[in-house]
Amino acid sequence: MTGPKLHEVLADPANWLWTSRPRRHFGLTAPQPVCEHWFDDAHPTADTSALPTWDELSVEEREVLVRAAEAGGMLTGAFGIWEDPPADLGTTERLAWVDQQLAPLLPFVREGWIEVQHYPDADGDAFTVIPIRSLRSALADPSVRYEGDEWGVGIGCTFTFAGLAIWRGGWSHAWGSRLSVD
Repeated sequence: MTGPKLHEVLADPANWLWTSRPRRHFGLTAPQPVCEHWFDDAHPTADTSALPTWDELSVEEREVLVRAAEAGGMLTGAFGIWEDPPADLGTTERLAWVDQQLAPLLPFVREGWIEVQHYPDADGDAFTVIPIRSLRSALADPSVRYEGDEWGVGIGCTFTFAGLAIWRGGWSHAWGSRLSVD
């Protein structure tokens, strides 16, 4: 049903089911094929046959992918997956430390599959996207990296739309199968 016919049905109060709840609550349902279409649009898949399998990825690459799939996605900070550099490192040593941490992330960022974000404080949900050319310096900066105890402050990552399609196209299934109990 579309166009004027849909408008006519929705505008007629006889087609609405009213409840005695104090708040208005509206629901919209759709037939299964429509729901599947919406889901596929919201959660795309891509052909991953040319990509390495889950088992061919390094442990560090897998950790980054799983982190990007999680709601928080934190790489640094109190709940990040990356350790803080030792405090006594000089500039050159600190950059070398950061380079090791960045190595499994950079290929996914270069492909446009993962976006890296800086979350400056725990009181808001604002973030800044860190371009690939600035990742090294951002991760070397203790104030950006955040080496404190607040949750959600520091550097995190998330899938882009294209990255989500890659993740759903194969790696998420391999990851999920390891989480299921037979």
